Amino acid sequence: MAIACDVTQPTSVSEMVFRSAELGAIDVVALVAGLSPNMADGRRIMHVNLVGVATVVEAVLPVIAPGGVAVLVSSVAGHNAAPGSEVTALLDDPLAESFLDELEVALGREMTAMEGYQFSKFGEIRMARRLVTRFAERGARIVSLSPGIIETPMGELEFRENPQKRVLFQRSPLARVGTLDEICDALEFLCSDRAAFVTGTDLLVDGGLTSAIKFDLPDPSRSPIDATS
Repeated sequence: MAIACDVTQPTSVSEMVFRSAELGAIDVVALVAGLSPNMADGRRIMHVNLVGVATVVEAVLPVIAPGGVAVLVSSVAGHNAAPGSEVTALLDDPLAESFLDELEVALGREMTAMEGYQFSKFGEIRMARRLVTRFAERGARIVSLSPGIIETPMGELEFRENPQKRVLFQRSPLARVGTLDEICDALEFLCSDRAAFVTGTDLLVDGGLTSAIKFDLPDPSRSPIDATS
């Protein structure tokens, strides 16, 4: 059953959670709503990707079933973000009334779309760690899943419009993009009883890209055209 929901509107989220709970126990919450850098400005991206996710998490936490799990779909971009301590502290409280305004004050300027994306995904990864005890009190789990460069319509848009993404692809050790099925397989595992002892952490599914960047590994030899072949 599909239930329309705007994650940026608390009343819409509350209605979605209420209707879901009426149908039975809420065992799995997969937070997949998100905008990429070429889809909106920085504030809108942050509002959907982090404020929206936090709104859903807070609404579902009191009713998630024992043994249940919330999976926050983050991104490799969250691992490569490097906000300062002041910005990080703000990202840890995205439901604060003046969150977006204070974030831009801390940055000293208007937030760019790329910053909105990277920082929101960074915040999601931290959220899964920070809320682990609150979920454990419900007998439930919370984790984040960080895909790398994946072959999706959103990914193809970024390849066309964002040269930086092609540069990143050049660093990928496995020399290919990931598939949506591979991300769904990882998501299925995290939601299953096989992952019953996995909580408060992030599963990075990026073909080794983060390691290549962190350790400044040499670029494998390939053409960027391989990214969409």
